[in-house]
Amino acid sequence: MSAAEAPLLKNFYETPGIRLMSFEQTEAYVHLFPFLSKVTVPRGVVSIEYDLPRQDIQVLAATATLVGKEDISPALATLLLGDTYDILKSYAYLQKPGEFPSGTGLDFPLHVDAEIYLKDGPSLLHRHLPFWTAIWIGRFAKIVIPLLVIFIPLFTYIPAAKNLLLRLKLSRVYEELKVIGKNAANPDLMEKNFKELTDIERRVGNIKVSMLDAKELYDLKGHVGEVRSRLNLHS
Repeated sequence: MSAAEAPLLKNFYETPGIRLMSFEQTEAYVHLFPFLSKVTVPRGVVSIEYDLPRQDIQVLAATATLVGKEDISPALATLLLGDTYDILKSYAYLQKPGEFPSGTGLDFPLHVDAEIYLKDGPSLLHRHLPFWTAIWIGRFAKIVIPLLVIFIPLFTYIPAAKNLLLRLKLSRVYEELKVIGKNAANPDLMEKNFKELTDIERRVGNIKVSMLDAKELYDLKGHVGEVRSRLNLHS
C-alpha cells in the first residue's frame, strides 16, 4: 500500500504513455466490497504544471488493516496507533486531515482501546508524559479508582454503624439500670442490686468512645451514679 505521492508512483505519472485508469463502476465495487473505498483524483493534483492528471479520475483504494492478536497489550495498541498517526499525517494528496487511521472497512473486530483512541485521540497522560510513565499511571488508576468507588461509601457508613452499635450497647445498660432502680426499695433484692450495679459500673468503665460520642457515655455514667445513690439511700 502506497500513498499517491510515493516516489514509485510518481515515476509512473511522469512516464509517457502511462496514465491512471478511471474505474467506471466505483460505486458498485464499494457496495460489494466494504474494504474498498472510492477516491477521486482531482485534475492537476499530481502536477499543475503538466496538468496531471488531465481530468478527474475515479480510483479504488483498498483498506490496509493493522491486525494484532486478541491478547495484545492495550499499551502496545496505543503506541502503534500513535505511530500510525505520525506516519499518515504527512499524506496530503488524496486524504483529509484525520481521515486515517479509521475503524471503517475492517474484516476484524476493532480493539476496544483502539476504538477509544480513534474516537478521542491520545489520553492526557500520553500527551504530556513519557510512554511507560503514562502506562503505569493509567494501570494504577484502573485499579485504584474502582477501589475508591467501593471504599469511599463504605467509609461513610462505618461511623454510622459504630454509632448504632454504641447506642444499642448503651440502651441495654439503661434497661438494666431501670430494673435496678425499680427494685431499689426492695430489701430482699438489695444484695443482688448492688452486685449487678457493680458489674454495670465495671462494664461502663471499659467502654471506649470517640470524642463525638463522649457526652452520651458521660450521661450514662451520671445515671449509674444516680442509681447507686438511690441504693445507698435504701440500704
